[in-house]
Amino acid sequence: MYEIRKRSKAELAQISDVTEGLENRIKKACEQGMNYDELIAGIKSKRFTYTRVQRILNNILLGITKDDIKKSKVKHIKNIKVLAYKKSSSVLMSHFYKNSNINLFHSSVGLDDDFFVSKDITATDIYALCQDKKVFYKSNQDFTRKTPTD
Repeated sequence: MYEIRKRSKAELAQISDVTEGLENRIKKACEQGMNYDELIAGIKSKRFTYTRVQRILNNILLGITKDDIKKSKVKHIKNIKVLAYKKSSSVLMSHFYKNSNINLFHSSVGLDDDFFVSKDITATDIYALCQDKKVFYKSNQDFTRKTPTD
């Protein structure tokens, strides 16, 4: 809500996935002082699905613009951060490590200068702030937690 309220409609229009005047609906819904679910309900319509609205709200929170998406499409993928995998796929992972030009990482160490990895790190830290379990409270978990398996 803070990120929406501090941005102008013109700034919201530059956020990735915000099209067709959706910035107006977002601003109007936010002015009602609702909680997250009510905010989504106030924005969503037949044209703008629940999932799309959630994605847009994440883009607003993280500041991901249309220009950021355009720039990312020009780059060639060099690195992939593995979020999780099954132990039974270890052979496949090993094959990928040995035979690919793409580097696989199990944490964000060495990747934090990449724009979208830095956004992922920020998203993880924001998520950690919303958790009830103490194990999630620490920041920078992208650097300290190993890739989960099965």
